[in-house]
Amino acid sequence: MQVVQQNFDLYRDNDRDVVWEIQDGAGDPYDPTGVSFFVSVFSKPDRRDANRILRRPLTPGDGPATELVWEVSADRSVMFATQETLFYRLDRMLADGKRKTWVSGVLRLLSAPSPMGDETAFVLQVNDGDEVTVIAVNDTSAARLAAEEARDQARDAQQRAEDARDTALTTDIGAISLRVAALESVTVEGLASDVTVAEFGTSATPTLTWALEGVAPVDTLTVNGVPLATDAETWTEPSPITGDTTYTVAVTDTLGRTDSESVFVDFRHRIFFGASAAAALGPVGITGLSGSQLATGKALSRTIAAAGQYVYVAYPTVFGAFVDYTLFGFAEDPIVTTVNVTTAAGYSGDYYVLRSPNPLTANVPVEVA
Repeated sequence: MQVVQQNFDLYRDNDRDVVWEIQDGAGDPYDPTGVSFFVSVFSKPDRRDANRILRRPLTPGDGPATELVWEVSADRSVMFATQETLFYRLDRMLADGKRKTWVSGVLRLLSAPSPMGDETAFVLQVNDGDEVTVIAVNDTSAARLAAEEARDQARDAQQRAEDARDTALTTDIGAISLRVAALESVTVEGLASDVTVAEFGTSATPTLTWALEGVAPVDTLTVNGVPLATDAETWTEPSPITGDTTYTVAVTDTLGRTDSESVFVDFRHRIFFGASAAAALGPVGITGLSGSQLATGKALSRTIAAAGQYVYVAYPTVFGAFVDYTLFGFAEDPIVTTVNVTTAAGYSGDYYVLRSPNPLTANVPVEVA
């Protein structure tokens, strides 16, 4: 897909809008049904999300033409708070989440008097096929064309002057680059673990991945205080873990500035539920119940099929005694025993075993809290 490069200037003395008029291949108004439009502004030309300073939804206006109007007056103070040259992108977003960039370019804030009125307007002619292609970008204002030509001439003259200054420049560019790099930041982004949930009784050796964003020189990089190579972006736990563990990746640059991200590996107990004709269950009967799940507490809401059988729920005593027990939505007093259970994962511990007072024949809603 072709992305049109279109640069334009904004002026301190004029909060004019930017207008895109969209036509289809036949020159008729473009049908925006099911389509969303966004203009994004970035601080750097690579237009990465990390460098995004503004994302503005644009709603096509009603009328004989399909127009997208960006009211720059609402955003200019935010955009140009720290620099006067930025980079923008106009995106079309379909309902399925697919994004296509139609136009991108450079935004500049100028102090010179604005050469024209209250808007900067372009016409986008778009193919209606599966692949959206920008056919043309044209300025609807003859005054702007003349103004752009004059500005181009002024820019050429300015460039010639800058080239002459560059020729005379004797500053060590390499030293300046190092100083600028030292002023940039470095951050830990996208920290993830290939293991996020595990069962008590098992062990895990998670592998972490992340990205270091920024160009500041790195002084130290650690995982939970353990030093790594300063350019590392992956790490595997050397010793298997058997319980809840938090990992923190921290980076410090040569100016002492730090950034970090954390990820948690959650170990959970298994609870069991089902129906049995037996009036009491031992460890094998409990682990042999038809249902089980990993849980962080005793709370359970299930429908259990019983045919002249008792309904059972068993959970580790570390979750504490139950407060509420209901069958068919009504409070009941279950028969409670404590049994030492060893799960298939290898966890061994006491379980509270809750049995319905009587055998039942039904699809039984049971809730424990």
